[in-house]
Amino acid sequence: KIAEYYTAAQEQKRYYRHLFETTGASTLIIDEKQLIVDANEETARWGYTKEELIGKPWSHFVAPEELAKLQQNNKRRMQGDISLPDKYETVFIHKSGEKRHAMLYSRLIPNTKQVIISILDIHDYVVAHKQLEEIKQQYEIVTNSITDCIFGLDIQGRYTYLNKAFDEITGYSREDFIGQSFVKKLVPKYQKLLVESFKKSL
Repeated sequence: KIAEYYTAAQEQKRYYRHLFETTGASTLIIDEKQLIVDANEETARWGYTKEELIGKPWSHFVAPEELAKLQQNNKRRMQGDISLPDKYETVFIHKSGEKRHAMLYSRLIPNTKQVIISILDIHDYVVAHKQLEEIKQQYEIVTNSITDCIFGLDIQGRYTYLNKAFDEITGYSREDFIGQSFVKKLVPKYQKLLVESFKKSL
């Protein structure tokens, strides 16, 4: 019986190790002293080997401006606070010294004082989103300085953008037209011609 229990325990251990190593995310296990007690191979994405991580305070790899928040969250999680979100955006430090945006998933391991943390690198997405917002703001500054009406349509012919001149020229509010078909306020005799012209442009 003892041998059977031992064999079953070893099989279960190998099973969970396989899951731990194949999550697709950099995954750490943190103990109640805030030390890293285990790490999977995916942590290489951050430039570190498992050996470089295990036994180190996980706070060493968190950007200073994020440290207080994450330490407080981790402390509350260890105390069983279930009101904390399971995921939140933060900033980790790559071995190269580069600060990179990450999505952190954190859960208390049942019946232990350990927390399992999975880290997804979302830095490129965050940077691209910020650049897109900056381009959008620049675009709006330019288009809103033009006295002619400028608009954008999706493939269904619905307004996706209208510049400030639209309000001044038509007397309508742009907000009332976004998402509406461009045919909505057209003079009936021009509707067929403009709809056909729109279809040809697709």
